[in-house]
Amino acid sequence: MVEDILNFYSMETGNFKLDIDWFSARELLEETIDLFKLQCDLKNIALKLDIDHMLSEKHVCSDRNRTKQVLMNLLSNALKFTFQGGIFVKARLIKDFDREEFLEFEISDTGIGIKEEDHQNLFKPFGMMTNNNGISATG
Repeated sequence: MVEDILNFYSMETGNFKLDIDWFSARELLEETIDLFKLQCDLKNIALKLDIDHMLSEKHVCSDRNRTKQVLMNLLSNALKFTFQGGIFVKARLIKDFDREEFLEFEISDTGIGIKEEDHQNLFKPFGMMTNNNGISATG
């Protein structure tokens, strides 16, 4: 969390640097998922990865560490609030109107979710939200 705050501060001050390079999307996803397998096993919840066949040998150009950081934050949050069922990660290539390809991640879970009234705060920096059981979570 401290690293996230420092990164946010760097973005706000214009000092945030990206390390753009080519990397395997499949390898990054599998590596990141592997970090959460044991925790999911201990909680007796499933962790499924569905990678589009178009990504099999595809390399993407982005900041590998930042991409992994985003995935880890999303998976960590899903793991924190999922007590039965599972966490499901999908990755696929999408094309925009200019036919440029983008990597899209979708993470879903069977966790308790976020209250409807807190959805408006999801993308506010460091806002507080509550889940359906009233437990506070940093957004």
